[in-house]
Amino acid sequence: MNLSVGRKCRINGMQPEMCLALIAIQQAASNTVAHLVITHIRDGVHSDKSLHYVGFAVDVAPSEEQPPEEIDKIELDLKLCLTPEYDLVSHYDDSRFTHWHIEFQPKGSTGDRLYA
Repeated sequence: MNLSVGRKCRINGMQPEMCLALIAIQQAASNTVAHLVITHIRDGVHSDKSLHYVGFAVDVAPSEEQPPEEIDKIELDLKLCLTPEYDLVSHYDDSRFTHWHIEFQPKGSTGDRLYA
C-alpha cells in the first residue's frame, strides 16, 4: 500500500463524506510509486473558517519530493475519483509542491451551512 496516516493526524470527528475522499486518495496512491501521507484531518493550523475544524477537509502529501509529472498524474487520478461536491486544491511553497487539500463542499453551499 502506498498510503499512510501521519502519526500526529487527528481523525476523530471526521465527517462520513470524507470517507470517499480517503478512498480516492488510496486509489490515486495505488497507481503510483509515490508514498502518500494523510497529514491533516481535524488537526493542524488553518484559516478561521477552514473545513478541517469540522471534519470536512483532509490534507495529503507525498512522503518525499516527486517529479512534476508524477504530481500531475496523482492529481488527475484524484480528480477522476472525486465527485463535483469535492474541491481539490494543490498547495505550493514557492514553486515546490507541498500537498493537496481536499474538502467536501457541495456547490452552492457555504462552510457555515455544512455545520449549522
